Amino acid sequence: MSDTTVRALNSAGIDRFRAYLAVLRSGQPVDPPQELVADASCTGELSVDVQVGPERFATRWGAGEYLWNRLAPLPADEVEGNPGLWAWLALFYFDQLAPRRADGTRRPGRDYRHVPDFDFRYR
Repeated sequence: MSDTTVRALNSAGIDRFRAYLAVLRSGQPVDPPQELVADASCTGELSVDVQVGPERFATRWGAGEYLWNRLAPLPADEVEGNPGLWAWLALFYFDQLAPRRADGTRRPGRDYRHVPDFDFRYR
């Protein structure tokens, strides 16, 4: 798999991602809706073309370092406080964030783990 252009989920994309997370929490073993990462009706372009690849991260530090370097061309205000960007990245790397268990299910946790909520309790 080659590198993919980073986008940001829009409100429709975030709603579909949240619906997927709810289905997972009900115990259904369904695959992530990876088609959303390139769906123009559910995503928007960023101001600068940046790419990410299908990396496997051994540590959170490694993931952070990789994303820091890849997202560096973007203006800071487009990275910080942009829930659509971070939700897109969470969906793109979903297999690492909520890996499939032996029974086929996943444990995604609360929505704010995947779609940032900037409420002071979750930030």
